[in-house]
Formats: sequence, C-alpha cells, structure tokens
Amino acid sequence: MTKTIDHAWDIKKLHEQKKLILGSERTLKLLRVGKIKKIYLASNAPRTLKDDLSHYNLVTPIEIIELTQAVDELGTMCKRPFPVAAIGVLD
Repeated sequence: MTKTIDHAWDIKKLHEQKKLILGSERTLKLLRVGKIKKIYLASNAPRTLKDDLSHYNLVTPIEIIELTQAVDELGTMCKRPFPVAAIGVLD
C-alpha cells in the first residue's frame, strides 16, 4: 500500500464525476467482480479491511492508496454524515 500526503482534490473531482463507490462493503463487492481500478483507504481503516484488500490485491493487482484522513474526515469530505473507511474508483 502506498502512503501519500493528500488526495483530497482527486477524490472531490471523482465524486463530482460520480465515479466513486463509498464504503468498504460495496467497494469489496465490486472489486471481486473487477469493476474497481483504484482504492482510497482511510488512515485508521480496520485491520480486517486492510487484510482483505491485500488478499484481493494478490489476485487482481490494483492501486491502493492509504490516505492521511481518518474515517470520519473521509466521510465529511465525501459529503456523507457517516464514516467512510474505503472509497473505490470505478473502472
């Protein structure tokens, strides 16, 4: 996983284009069927989620970007009233 400084601008732009899938369950579901090309991961995402992503990344390599924002900040950035641990970018 790649540790980066800030991808807020990229996320906001992709959100406006309706290319984002919010939430770990939906992201993992679409990752299994090959519809996700990149994943943004909150800095304090659950270890189980990180382990699942590492497993799927072995099968189908995708870019996983670990953000500096926590789950609550990520939810706010995506204009959601709930925490968001993972964001998938549609292929």
